[in-house]
Amino acid sequence: MTGRMISETQRDWDLLLPHVMAAYRSSVHRSTGYSPNYLMLAREVKALADLVYRIPTDPSPIAMEDRMKQAYDLVQRELGVAAERMKRRYDIRVRPQKFRRGDWVLY
Repeated sequence: MTGRMISETQRDWDLLLPHVMAAYRSSVHRSTGYSPNYLMLAREVKALADLVYRIPTDPSPIAMEDRMKQAYDLVQRELGVAAERMKRRYDIRVRPQKFRRGDWVLY
């Protein structure tokens, strides 16, 4: 993200870093299914457009602790699915080594 935001002279990256980090923290991650904002704060952070256009917030009366527990459980499941997906990709490329007596190995 930073590479697309900075100018050709690369002198203004420090001024744009807070904006890039805000975008990163508000984006939903594929491995967890949640944004880092939601996982840390149990809610999404409102953007300026949300305030200007008065986009409604989540009206559910669930307590913050309950939302955090639900998010934690779901993230655990999603990370398990992501780990299985990565294992399948790894297993496709791996070839088992076959050693015979007398072969040199790194010990």
